[in-house]
Amino acid sequence: MGEVHEVREGRTLLSKTDGGWTRDNSVVITVRVTRELRELKGASANDMIYVSMPRGVNAVTADGTVMGSDPNPSIEELRRSIPNGLEVLVMAGAMDPDLALANPSTTVEKDPRVAPDDALLLDGFHPQTVVFDQGTKPLDAWPDYTFGELVAAATD
Repeated sequence: MGEVHEVREGRTLLSKTDGGWTRDNSVVITVRVTRELRELKGASANDMIYVSMPRGVNAVTADGTVMGSDPNPSIEELRRSIPNGLEVLVMAGAMDPDLALANPSTTVEKDPRVAPDDALLLDGFHPQTVVFDQGTKPLDAWPDYTFGELVAAATD
């Protein structure tokens, strides 16, 4: 459990499909750990954890130009919607950076180093692994819980 510290651009992958090229975009959310509910060995570096999350997929031309308009949120839009200080519960395991590259038609387009070498990059691609505080309303990914109720359940 922690607070959002920063939202940064993550890795982008290019994939060749039967219909053309696609670009998978990601972001990395840096979270300042305020309460450790379960230990993830090596995940925290200086009380920070780093979680990779999807930012959407684009159809692109062979030279990487986005086809049509980009429906995915920009980094600036994400920073506004996931502000620094927002409470977040992270229940993610280590990300396998080579998993997506098992497909021979997928390559890394851009891979900014966003986590220190002594920290794991966590996999937040499943919607139930990273949960942001939504106050007292039911959570989108956990509709039977509010944020506080989910935190309480995670501590049991």
